[in-house]
Amino acid sequence: MAGKLEIDLTLVSPLWREMLPNVEKIVRRAVERAWASVDVAADGEVSLLMSDDAAIRSLNRDHRGKDQPTNVLAFPMGEPISPGGPIHLGDVMLACETVAREAARDAKTLEAHVSHLTVHGLLHLLGHDHQSADQASAMEGIEITVLAALGYPNPYLEAAAAAE
Repeated sequence: MAGKLEIDLTLVSPLWREMLPNVEKIVRRAVERAWASVDVAADGEVSLLMSDDAAIRSLNRDHRGKDQPTNVLAFPMGEPISPGGPIHLGDVMLACETVAREAARDAKTLEAHVSHLTVHGLLHLLGHDHQSADQASAMEGIEITVLAALGYPNPYLEAAAAAE
């Protein structure tokens, strides 16, 4: 059984609520389902920042050397904030304009795409990556399973179909 997870969710950009009025509920649901699926025994804490392209671009430039916005950034911490407290997994940030643009481009609902990227970001905080084909396959498998449990289609099948 997974430990408890504290979720600190901040709407940095008001665009989120305009585009997806129930964004807080969607993000919390995605994080809770992903957390339960990975079966982490310890208690944890995660910070989710629903931001915009300008903030993400700045962080992407400063931390990854890429001077452009991206859909999601994850900054793992993996250490307790206070002795005996929950493990602070880190921060996940989503960029509103980029996420909305991608969802429209790929004919996905914004809700499904936000859920996918939220799960993706949390998995990065938990040590998953997609640098190699094996890592990508493992991470995508978890994402597909979590999204199916939330009632969303496989985002990788949709992407492949849209590219055809």
